[in-house]
Amino acid sequence: MERACLPTCFSSSTNPLRVALFCTNSPEIISIIVAAQLVGITVIPLNPSYKKYEISEYLLKSNATHVIISDDVEPEKFNDIPNVTTISELLNQESGLFEATDDPEQAGVIVFFSSGTTGPPKLFEYTQQQLTAQIDQIRAVQEDPTQFSPAQNDVCYGVLPFFHAGGLVTVLSMLFSGVTLIINERWSEQEFLAVCQNYRVSVLFLVPPVLHFLAVHPLVSSFDLTALRTIFVGAAASLPEDFGLVARRFPGLENLIQLYGTTECGVLLCSTGRGIATGKSVGKPYPLAEIKIEPKSNEILVKSATAVEEVWMETGDLGSFISDELVIQGRSKEMIKVRGWQVNPTELEEVIRSVGSSVQDCAVFQHPESGQLIAKVIGEPASREQVFQVVKDNLASYKHLDNVIFVTELPRNPSGKLVRHLL
Repeated sequence: MERACLPTCFSSSTNPLRVALFCTNSPEIISIIVAAQLVGITVIPLNPSYKKYEISEYLLKSNATHVIISDDVEPEKFNDIPNVTTISELLNQESGLFEATDDPEQAGVIVFFSSGTTGPPKLFEYTQQQLTAQIDQIRAVQEDPTQFSPAQNDVCYGVLPFFHAGGLVTVLSMLFSGVTLIINERWSEQEFLAVCQNYRVSVLFLVPPVLHFLAVHPLVSSFDLTALRTIFVGAAASLPEDFGLVARRFPGLENLIQLYGTTECGVLLCSTGRGIATGKSVGKPYPLAEIKIEPKSNEILVKSATAVEEVWMETGDLGSFISDELVIQGRSKEMIKVRGWQVNPTELEEVIRSVGSSVQDCAVFQHPESGQLIAKVIGEPASREQVFQVVKDNLASYKHLDNVIFVTELPRNPSGKLVRHLL
């Protein structure tokens, strides 16, 4: 492609152009992102559900010069912001042909923000070279006979938003594969299942809460999902028991694949191979990714051509290698210190979930003043004593809970990650 068609309103603007996208998933957004890359415009995909304060903060941090919003995004949130255009206005404007650049240094950049699970989100800029390396890496993995490779007749459907690095890279890599791709505008349980049934979806790209939904929700049994052959799940930690539950619920399922990556270190770094993953490991590193474990802290370090910097980068994740496969054990920044001992909240949460169906979800944190270990639990209050007891029975005394609080929801971001600083 030698030229890209973009609105002429961009042609008279001062370079460098940095366009923020507050948009729900749509084919138009993919077109805008690809065209912007070709002509050297930086795009910044952001969450369309942000409120006015958040919008101002992200625009300031990203140095955005223009804003594009979906037609269904509340325009009032952008009243005090200059250079705002809706998708429909964009499509109705006069378009001009912009010369594509052959110089990678002049190509557009995509800006992503980290999840912000342990603090304020950080900004990372992906060059065209890094994005291309990521897609090339995925295609190289697909050529490995031990890994899943989509067929031309596959129908793929993903739930991740395009402002999430994993969601955008997945869509771009699937487009390069030539499969039929269904774009999910927003999450709805009923609509998700209806789309899977009506379009005979064979490949799903999910986040852990949706995998859990498929594992346990009674509504799933009302729909015909027999075309489903492969499920990918990533972006956050899944419940290990969900892998077995989904495999039993869908006997025709051939592959249930666990993915692992980070925004700053390369969107996709590892995956399990063909077959049904156990949920215990995230598989082997991809060809362009080097992964090692820091001996003292057990932190996972990554060096990759797909990362924002090609140096050994700290992931903040803790892990180990078992039989050449990477096992994630928690987050270094989430570690809690109790009487000088290190406590991994992820370990406690796994034990609490073992109580059974009376515990749907949970999160462990330390009270900032008293230092108490507290568990917030979504489930049946009658299970309170069971929660205390299962921790006492399975973990050392310094890991025992001081309090259990029952809640109706936990703070999770769109990809399912627990936002711990909001507990």
